[in-house]
Amino acid sequence: MFRKAPLRLITLAIAILLNVSLSAQPTRSERAIKHLNQLHRGTLVICLRTNKILIDSYLAKGDTTSAIIVKAEQVKKNAGVIKAFNNYYTFSDFLFFYSDDSKLVKNQEYNHPIFLNKELEKDSTVQPTGIVYIGEIGKTQRGVTALVLNDANWEQLRRPLPYMIKKFEGSFLERTNIEVVEIFNYQLRNYLKVTQGFGQKRNSRKEINKEG
Repeated sequence: MFRKAPLRLITLAIAILLNVSLSAQPTRSERAIKHLNQLHRGTLVICLRTNKILIDSYLAKGDTTSAIIVKAEQVKKNAGVIKAFNNYYTFSDFLFFYSDDSKLVKNQEYNHPIFLNKELEKDSTVQPTGIVYIGEIGKTQRGVTALVLNDANWEQLRRPLPYMIKKFEGSFLERTNIEVVEIFNYQLRNYLKVTQGFGQKRNSRKEINKEG
């Protein structure tokens, strides 16, 4: 017959196991650094809105004039986003796609023509490399207009990674697309510079502990 272990010992063992499990989990900073390096070596795909639902609703009502106006305004907005990234984003490779293909991007069905070539036409030969991250300039769920960085599953990333640059739309601090992209690029590069060697230092500490 085996004697039952005292409750105190069982509780202590569970606490130790939980502590080991939690300590094995990456910290928020480590997750941010991992995303940062993956983005640096991967591709940022940028969503360009089409306003298709609104345009189609106008066309369904026979209001062609309003449909044309909305489409022209959206084309102008997209041109501003494209110009900003082409001229001020250098942290990683980047591609553009239209919001109509958001589901294909989220499902990583890249065998379809999704991404745009230099003529801004969908081209199946244009493909992302490495791990994909999704960027977009638009309203967040909280109604804030900003440039937002998401992972490949369209999950918004978190601090300390530079994941959102607000436009402060409607205020005297309002930023242009160029300004938010320039700030975004600067913050990513600066964060990469600050965190370089973090992993090596952490590994060095582990080796010292092992030797000790």
